[in-house]
Amino acid sequence: MKHYKLALVVLLSIVTLVSCQKESIDEEINTRTNFKQNNSEQDDLKTVTHQYDYYGEKFKITYQYNTKTNEMVNIEGDKKAARNIIANGSENLAFLYEYKNDQSLDVFNVKIFDSREGLLRYMQPNKKANTMKNNDCVDRESYGHADYLFYDGTQLSGQLLYHGSNKDEYAIQYLYGANDRISSLTAQTILNNVTLEVVIHEHSCYTGISHTFTQPSNMGAMHIRDLRNLTLSGWWIFSTSWDNQISSFEGDVY
Repeated sequence: MKHYKLALVVLLSIVTLVSCQKESIDEEINTRTNFKQNNSEQDDLKTVTHQYDYYGEKFKITYQYNTKTNEMVNIEGDKKAARNIIANGSENLAFLYEYKNDQSLDVFNVKIFDSREGLLRYMQPNKKANTMKNNDCVDRESYGHADYLFYDGTQLSGQLLYHGSNKDEYAIQYLYGANDRISSLTAQTILNNVTLEVVIHEHSCYTGISHTFTQPSNMGAMHIRDLRNLTLSGWWIFSTSWDNQISSFEGDVY
């Protein structure tokens, strides 16, 4: 009887030990899995900073979004100024980016104007007289040495058929099959010592909010690789990026 009880105690001890080891292993596996998931979630996050200048009033917003879900995760900075100037400002706000051709760019210096006309007046000393001269609802083009390419995906992937080749000025009042589908774009030229300019518009006929990008040609092609980095409208938590929002386009070399 004693031997039976001793055997039972040993058996229970072994079962308990195995069970504890299994729980320890399971816990370790769960910890590793959670760590990998957390790392994966961190890898999916993109942080972008916009440094704004609105007629001398300067403010900064840094926001973070999930690149897989496009959900806003965190916002920091002068939210009051962003709300008053961007969210509650003119319906025809014009943003000017002196674009730097850097694939990993996450800091943008942006000038804000109440209208496209105000932006053009600011840029006039550096622009030829007939460049982007009006907002007439017509397509415009002149042959030259520039190409404008549009992509369905970010990072210049999935090139759309809608593009302009061997142009200088190239303006499309409505994008037809590419309307509200563009996620990245490129402007490039073989010319030296000129300025590349791209203007994207929220609505057809070159209306609504616009974003203007300029870059010297000696910096190479101007690649706008991810339109999710650029906020179109709305308060930041509920903001809309330029991804899949372009309805008309202007490009020029001068």
